[in-house]
Amino acid sequence: MAVPHPGLWEKSAASIGSNGSTSSGDFSEIEATIHRLCDARSDDDGNRAALLSDLREYLPERWPCLIGYFNVEVAKYEATSNAENQG
Repeated sequence: MAVPHPGLWEKSAASIGSNGSTSSGDFSEIEATIHRLCDARSDDDGNRAALLSDLREYLPERWPCLIGYFNVEVAKYEATSNAENQG
């Protein structure tokens, strides 16, 4: 799966806003969120590493917004997966 362009994340994350759930420098939370997203999408290790590497393009102050965006994406994939498993 291709890694989205960082500008797409920035635009999407900005529209969601900060969820306020973490301090801006808490790498462990954003890392865990990325792993949940990759698990939900069945991403390979290469894409997982690319997403983590791309974080260098963002100031830690933007991470709460990215966490919010990734959590929305996780929910979408989980909802789709659950619907497919029930149907």
